[in-house]
Amino acid sequence: MNYIDVIGLTAGALGGFSLFPQVLKVLRTKSTKDISREMFLLLATSIFLWLIYGISLNNFPIIIANFFGFIQSFIILFFKIENQLKIQKLKNCPPRIERVTIFMSDNTETHHYLPKNGRLKLDLPIIPDRTENKHKVN
Repeated sequence: MNYIDVIGLTAGALGGFSLFPQVLKVLRTKSTKDISREMFLLLATSIFLWLIYGISLNNFPIIIANFFGFIQSFIILFFKIENQLKIQKLKNCPPRIERVTIFMSDNTETHHYLPKNGRLKLDLPIIPDRTENKHKVN
């Protein structure tokens, strides 16, 4: 192995694992909010084409660098698309909470956000008022 091969393998290793910190952050935080989907589509396509090029030349440094780079960019892209689909699904769902005003005995009122399914357990006795979404505490 000559020094040119060492340079190629070093460059391949650094390039191949350059996305590793981003992959760890995405896996840890489950957030891809600030990542561009289009950029990672272009990057994954570019890396895949470099991988095909390296295979056709039988060039080990190019193959290794782009194999690991493609896997990492694919993982990030997968989570990005999955998160975008979840966000789109949530935007199409009706809200699951409602704002409720509770009037206290000292004539103060508090506002709370409660689930619409009516399964909230409160320690205070609540008497429904005649107006919608307003309750009075004894």
